[in-house]
Amino acid sequence: MSELKSEIVERVFKYGSEKIVDPDPSLTSSAALKKLAERRTEFLNSSLSGPKYENGKMVYRIERSAGTKG
Repeated sequence: MSELKSEIVERVFKYGSEKIVDPDPSLTSSAALKKLAERRTEFLNSSLSGPKYENGKMVYRIERSAGTKG
């Protein structure tokens, strides 16, 4: 019988080419985005895509929602 191992995978957020540190790994990804929006208002109307595993990390992309003015 094989032995199961658990491993904590680091979560990273990307906005364009910028890597953003996870504000609180215990939060869900959407709650973490809300926490990030407290300091970066451009994230208020953003959404997440992912995760995609890159180099042993879970990477979520922050995507600005396209909207129209007027």
